[in-house]
Amino acid sequence: DEIRIANTPASFEPTLDYRDFFKRKSVGRLFVPTRRLVNLQFVLMLLQNTVVLILTLLQLAMLVRAIMSWFPGDSNKFEDFLYAITEPLILPIRKLFERFNWFQGLPIDVSFFVTYLLLSIVLVFLA
Repeated sequence: DEIRIANTPASFEPTLDYRDFFKRKSVGRLFVPTRRLVNLQFVLMLLQNTVVLILTLLQLAMLVRAIMSWFPGDSNKFEDFLYAITEPLILPIRKLFERFNWFQGLPIDVSFFVTYLLLSIVLVFLA
């Protein structure tokens, strides 16, 4: 006796090679992605990893900036660089807090911590 899969002819022989992987959209009930879909997934993955890397580097720059602020001294080019890349992220939150007069009497910069927390949340969703 011959064992057959339902709804397939007796002469059915699954013959697929690597070129069929990109030509067909589906083989039976098995979905096979097309080349365009594979490229799109690769581009999206590359974009996501790039954004995660940039946000992680920004978090690291903020951490280094916070540690450097504990040691007073003359500002150097590295510290100016850290301020230049992190301040555009902190400034909108700082302006928001100033507009609503929140956290104005505190000796620490709450907007810095809120920005760091928001970056962490975005990284959790992206990673």
